[in-house]
Amino acid sequence: MKGQIIMDWIDATVAATELSISTVTKMRDMLMEKRWWD
Repeated sequence: MKGQIIMDWIDATVAATELSISTVTKMRDMLMEKRWWD
C-alpha cells in the first residue's frame, strides 16, 4: 500500500514539473517575441 502512495506522489510531482516547465517555456517565448518586436 505504501509503495502505491509513493508511486502516485511521484506521478503527481512529474506532472506538476512538466506543467511548470511548459508554462515557463511559453512565458519565455512570449518575452522573446516581445523583445524582437520592440
